[in-house]
Amino acid sequence: MVARRSSRRLGFALLTAALATTAAPVSAHADTTAAATPIPVTRIAGSDRIATSIAVSQQRFPQPLPVNGPYQASAVLARSDDYADALAGAPLANQYGPLLLTPGQRLDDRVATELRRVLPAGGTVYLLGTSDVMSVAVETALTGMSYTVVRLGGADRYATAAKIAERLLSINVDETSCSYVLATGRDFPDAVVAAGLTSIDQPLLYTDGATLPAATLAEINRCATARSSNPGMGATNTDVIAVGGPAAAAVTGPVTGVRGLFRVTQSAVGTDRYETSTAAGPRYSPYTTTPPISVATGTDYADALLSATLGDRYSTVQTVLVRPNALPTPVRDFLVANRAAQGQRWGQAYVVGGPNAVSDDVLRQVDAAVN
Repeated sequence: MVARRSSRRLGFALLTAALATTAAPVSAHADTTAAATPIPVTRIAGSDRIATSIAVSQQRFPQPLPVNGPYQASAVLARSDDYADALAGAPLANQYGPLLLTPGQRLDDRVATELRRVLPAGGTVYLLGTSDVMSVAVETALTGMSYTVVRLGGADRYATAAKIAERLLSINVDETSCSYVLATGRDFPDAVVAAGLTSIDQPLLYTDGATLPAATLAEINRCATARSSNPGMGATNTDVIAVGGPAAAAVTGPVTGVRGLFRVTQSAVGTDRYETSTAAGPRYSPYTTTPPISVATGTDYADALLSATLGDRYSTVQTVLVRPNALPTPVRDFLVANRAAQGQRWGQAYVVGGPNAVSDDVLRQVDAAVN
């Protein structure tokens, strides 16, 4: 049973306090006059993508997850050599625990060690993908560690994302509408940005370029049917945020085959992947006035996909994309313009990946922009 939102704020306050005491800013602030309290800019990186996923886990959860806490102690495990399942699993990780990456054929020893640290025996591990994607050997290793394994997988990335969405939307049955974030499943940049905007009530679904695949339509209609059948409910609305040109094209004009009222509440589209990452605007939550922002390379998914898990069950995380050795002008302008938008500012900036992914010079430019 998931606690109602009114009882979540105490948990968030405790989590925020824990993170505040463990964050280790790595940069000297270029300009401390722009704000009384500079925003920490923290690099999170490992020697490879698996090590980076562990570093993100340790940043988010410096202490083991509580066995008897108000939320289910869980971890999410995705294949390390593809982005699609991991990004779709980001809101699942933000709800329950860390997202860790492993080869599909075996459980990486480093990941096993991190799981033992962060997740008590008896906890749940969500395994993303069918046995063709995440092998039975991985599942066997997890059960041998006394974890309960819940596999969420479909015939392809579209169906797997739909399975994850169904699991998330089954948690909060009080919602009266169905909400999703859409991005193309054919490439990673739009999906990285979209995953950061997801939540327990608004999971990620993939378009197939400029079309809605059957699995995505089926999940939209499943939710609309399920929620409209609740006592006292009429037709259910489906609200979507479309991130990137292909996803926006998929829902432009009448969308056929969808049950109930289908509404595009926002299209976040820029001239390129970097401007698109700013087009959703600063995202704020009613539960915190200092949400995080993450910075990741726009040229490779290996570290970037982990940036979407730096939110939590209370707030999304804005993910902006940069070049390895340059801060694109639209991103810099966005950071400067919105660092104190509506009287609010980001509470933490994360740079995900090592200097080869995002150089130290770009980190310093980000620091100057947010402060």
